[in-house]
Amino acid sequence: MPRPARRAGSCASTLVASVLLAAGQQTLYSSLFALIADVSGPGPKDRPFAIVAMVQSAAFGTGALIAGVSSSGRPSRTPLSGSSTAGGRHG
Repeated sequence: MPRPARRAGSCASTLVASVLLAAGQQTLYSSLFALIADVSGPGPKDRPFAIVAMVQSAAFGTGALIAGVSSSGRPSRTPLSGSSTAGGRHG
């Protein structure tokens, strides 16, 4: 039997969590761009910024894939596990 979904404790805790998340994201991006500018040296900075953007996009995609698979409710039937076949038939 599936477990019921958990709910946020209160509006205040949800607000605090969202403010902390936003502050953390802003800190990450501002420090990341400064780090790239310092480490990449003189000259054009297009390539280092593009590499960081590609890695970030791949990480977001991987996170979305993991979230989708883990929230499917049937972990033994996910396409990544290799236990399911097309059409749901075996043999």
